Amino acid sequence: MFAQLAVLLVSQAIGSVALSGEARAMMEDSMAWMDRFYDPGLGQLYDLESKAAMNHETLTSAWYAVGLLARNGNRGRDVSAAESIINYIIADQHDNPRDLWYGGYTREPEEPDVGTAVYPAKAYGSFDPNWRGFVGLSFITIYEDFGHLLSKSTKDLMLESLHNCSVGDSYRDGGVNGDNLYPSYSNPAIMRAVGTGWTGRHTGDKNMTEAGEYYAKQIIELWDIHETLSEFNSATYTGISLFGLTLWCKYMPKDSIMARRGPDMLRGVWNTTAQLWHANMRNLAGPWDRSYSFDMTRSLGHLSLFLAPIIGRKNAGLHQYPEVMSHARDWAWAPLIAVHSEFHNSLLSRELKTSLKTFDGERTWEGQAYYPPYDLESRNITVWMREKLIIGAQSYRTRSKNGPSNNNGQFHPAVVQWMYGDGKIGWISLRSSEAHMKVEVSPGRLKLSYPDGGAGSVFVFFASPSLRQPNVGKWDDIQGVSISISGNVDEKYDVKFAGRYGGASGPYYDHNYWRFEHKMPANFKAISRHGTIITDKLAALLQADELPTVELLTPQSTGYAERRELRDNIYPHVQPAAIAVPKDTTELSGAVKWANSNGLKLTVRAGGNDFFGRSMADGALAIDLRSMNSLSVCDDKKTATIGGGTISRDLKLALEAEGLMTPTGNALTAVLLEAVEAMPAIPGANIAWSDHQAIDPAQMPPNCFVPQNHSYCSNSFTVADNAFAEASNLWSAGVTEKLLALGEDVVIRGGTRPRIH
Repeated sequence: MFAQLAVLLVSQAIGSVALSGEARAMMEDSMAWMDRFYDPGLGQLYDLESKAAMNHETLTSAWYAVGLLARNGNRGRDVSAAESIINYIIADQHDNPRDLWYGGYTREPEEPDVGTAVYPAKAYGSFDPNWRGFVGLSFITIYEDFGHLLSKSTKDLMLESLHNCSVGDSYRDGGVNGDNLYPSYSNPAIMRAVGTGWTGRHTGDKNMTEAGEYYAKQIIELWDIHETLSEFNSATYTGISLFGLTLWCKYMPKDSIMARRGPDMLRGVWNTTAQLWHANMRNLAGPWDRSYSFDMTRSLGHLSLFLAPIIGRKNAGLHQYPEVMSHARDWAWAPLIAVHSEFHNSLLSRELKTSLKTFDGERTWEGQAYYPPYDLESRNITVWMREKLIIGAQSYRTRSKNGPSNNNGQFHPAVVQWMYGDGKIGWISLRSSEAHMKVEVSPGRLKLSYPDGGAGSVFVFFASPSLRQPNVGKWDDIQGVSISISGNVDEKYDVKFAGRYGGASGPYYDHNYWRFEHKMPANFKAISRHGTIITDKLAALLQADELPTVELLTPQSTGYAERRELRDNIYPHVQPAAIAVPKDTTELSGAVKWANSNGLKLTVRAGGNDFFGRSMADGALAIDLRSMNSLSVCDDKKTATIGGGTISRDLKLALEAEGLMTPTGNALTAVLLEAVEAMPAIPGANIAWSDHQAIDPAQMPPNCFVPQNHSYCSNSFTVADNAFAEASNLWSAGVTEKLLALGEDVVIRGGTRPRIH
């Protein structure tokens, strides 16, 4: 009787958040499942995976809190439980600004302190930097949609937690300290942008607000290249990116670039997804940049949670009871996505939603995607599908065989899927073993080639097992499809099994599979077709009378490697055919005219700081302007004439010699350094700010911490307790006065307060 009463109360309460249809059903079913894992004694969920031996988990607890507030039933107990969960998560938040994981959330309450000898810091291991986005955006949803149900003290704690979370997220910079958060890492980049921007606006932190806009602009700049996400096509991560973009559209004000561009980007993701979605097979076509599965009807993907309210749970590939599927833990996302479902769906056209419901016949789709710094050029993607068959693949050239996201285990560059029997899905996935691959996709045919391959190259495929044919020794044994292999590979190939209880290796993310390996003949020799070579004749042309003094560096020249290197040595594999180093405009003009007359690609570099590495290109003539670095200050002391290769450091020094400056941030740096020198010796205090220039640690007092990888300019510090607050506030006032004297914008965010414990 109690269970029946609880269900009745839930059903009545859900109507208060205007959920209906499948969104409401997802909420009810997911919450009924998670209710059984809730530990009221601690105020957290037990881990949803049985292998955790009843440890608790932070992340799913945050999603459960969203569902509790949306449900708002059980005579007020749902709201009370949600507040307990929120307060526990915040109390357990990483709180040391010295740590790279600062502002993040623990993976489980039972874990030791991260970064200790017994529990070393390991990204995506002992701490997950992306959980700032997962938990943070759950908190933002709660604050916006259900804040009226919470106490003021809980809401204040949430804002403080989100501020710390956003500061910690600013420590992330792709390639620094082993971090992989580039703007191309779409799903966490999108979440960081809205999390930081929203928090900055709600806490009055102007720098944080601008940082959110900056993050978003980087993502949008990438999007505008091909109107696709860099992290292309994933049943899981396309769904998470859609979640983040939904919050761009729903919560950001009209003056934000996220509000202006978010709706079109969200619709653009869906336009591509609709072309790759096979309604009959209830699956997303490959290739996949990152995927945990080969079959959406067996493994739960976030995309299905967005599809279900549009086309129904079964048609979206979800099992009637999604908790039985692989990756079932993500069923805990259902309340969070359900809450946003009505708003999200309102952004989509009726035509698009209708197109997701039925397969309209054979088609081919072609597109491109670009994921710097790992992609060395844009990937060309082709997908062909008919009623019961999909072939999808991409041509790519990346920094390594790990693929565009530098994650070999989840990279599927070529995929074949088919439907057979009573709706079963079969699949073949190529495992990446080369950094460069060319593909051709046509009806019923897939051609793969390695332009830089050799005798050691291999083609490795994972293929689906079946009940009908449990023993496989050749391609003909794969059920539901006819496969023939041709080419210059060895006629013999190896077949091995990988399964839960034995075989050559374990399952691939819960999936047993057959492994087919095709090798090249022992005497095989490849002919590289990579790049373009400038011949001696062309080099002579460049050195002819019309360009008598231009310096030309070929790959064999001393100094070529140094001139070719870009900032942080990104894109080390890009090899221009030659680098011209003009010393004046005459040489520069001649080099450009020569390149055009000979049909040669041309790029230009100065500092080499372009994030996308566009100042260098394979087979091109790169013109390096750094020798054109003349600089003269005019007599009026108001203008200066500088060469195209002048870098800001040299400009700064030249202007300082004349008692002048230009807005490059140097005066602000000087004030901050002076302020640090004058900072009172407060035990346990930390100062943190961002500046694009390296700061000599020897200039820092012993109680100061200066992270080098903040993404926005701010200065703040925390102290151990209130006994030191007065001295630190006086110090802050002095810094503020000097910044105002320089005309800098200063945002006052209250006084100094103790750290959160």
